[in-house]
Amino acid sequence: MMRVWSVSLAIFAVFLKAHATFDIQGLTPLGEPNVYFLSSFSETWEKAEEFCKNVTFELLNVETEAENDFILSLYSPKQIRSVNYKLKIQLFADVTNRVWMGGTDVEAEIGSFYWTQSSQPFNYTDWHVGEPSGTSNTTGQTERCVLYYNRRGDVKWNDAPCENAYPFICEKVVP
Repeated sequence: MMRVWSVSLAIFAVFLKAHATFDIQGLTPLGEPNVYFLSSFSETWEKAEEFCKNVTFELLNVETEAENDFILSLYSPKQIRSVNYKLKIQLFADVTNRVWMGGTDVEAEIGSFYWTQSSQPFNYTDWHVGEPSGTSNTTGQTERCVLYYNRRGDVKWNDAPCENAYPFICEKVVP
């Protein structure tokens, strides 16, 4: 059973200092059995992936409906009104309403999305209706990277231009 991770940032910072050197500020612990962190700053998809790897994590890979449901339980729009301050979770109340995850089709045929962590194609998806579209309706930019998008309270997957900067979720798979 997945439960909310209650280890403090201070303890986790000590763990990370032993395993990597980086600034812990801007990351918020989210859950277990895997360990998830949500950034409080925005990066392009490529920079977000690089950041996660530099701290021995990966961009979030959602491989099952259960994992997606767990992530969404943390980001439920209902929780925006009752934020869990104990964990300092920054939900999808973010100004952008978008959060990068680790799916892309950059090194594949457009529309053939895969997880960067495993290089495996998606076995499970939770796209918004009409997505993935491959092209932005407003800017005409090619959309090759995957994010969670809060569209009027409905949080689902969307493809977006990788050059855009959004917060992101890092994940460490716990064997």
